[in-house]
Amino acid sequence: MNFTQGSSSPQLAQIYSCIQLNPQNPFERDFDEAVFDLVDEFIQAHEDTDYIQYIIDNSAGENTHKVGCLLSILIWSTKDNGEKIQRWRGLSLDNENQRAIEIALCITDVFPMADLNACINKLKEIALKFPQTEPLCDYWIDLAQKELLRNAGIRNRGFKEKIAAAFKKWLA
Repeated sequence: MNFTQGSSSPQLAQIYSCIQLNPQNPFERDFDEAVFDLVDEFIQAHEDTDYIQYIIDNSAGENTHKVGCLLSILIWSTKDNGEKIQRWRGLSLDNENQRAIEIALCITDVFPMADLNACINKLKEIALKFPQTEPLCDYWIDLAQKELLRNAGIRNRGFKEKIAAAFKKWLA
């Protein structure tokens, strides 16, 4: 993973300077309210362009987690509610550009793919092909597995409640 610093865009450099990462867990990010104003200014200037490619091209030396954090904030800041970012993210997971894959996996708040079983399989493939991405893949695999178990528990609880209600009705 790329942990160097540098952006060729002063506007992006200013945004990245507001994002602080926890060295033990870079998925724990901290930023002050100023970052939202900066992101709003950025999106006003770039939303109708290929702003994702602009970010990637002008963040070559920046920490992948900071780039992912910016894209995470943009998901909630754009008119399309992040559809363009999620589309780019899906395409990135299918290409051979390891940096793009790392950035795509550093975007938080939304799973990389809607189908969690397919997501887990894809992440396992990526981790085998690009061993340096294994910690990122493991992070998302763990979250996806927990979500699948949670969803199964919710479905099972509903099923158990229906059986209990039917049994009570039968006893009455």
